[in-house]
Amino acid sequence: MIKWLIKKKIKSELTEPYPLPLGRTEFEEWSDKIILSAAIPGATPESLKFALAEMVLHTKPNESFVPLGHFVHSLRKGAANQVAHTIFQELKRERDAKTKDEVLAVSSV
Repeated sequence: MIKWLIKKKIKSELTEPYPLPLGRTEFEEWSDKIILSAAIPGATPESLKFALAEMVLHTKPNESFVPLGHFVHSLRKGAANQVAHTIFQELKRERDAKTKDEVLAVSSV
């Protein structure tokens, strides 16, 4: 029963509009909640706070209340994009190296 109430409280915190932080202390508390909820392995709190600060700078003027879940999803999507980009680049380099080897093999015949 208690787990259900905790899940319900967390869900409501992530979906209900929440005021953007207006001071340093508010930013620290606000960002800590988001970072804890995002649970991104290997990321440093500093890098995540940097990303959150940039997200706040890019919110629209009429968005002074934004659900915390928006920022959680944005952090997780950004992390997924970084992983996908890295894998994409590695596969591209492997493909290019293989193609180059094939071209050299054909031209040496």
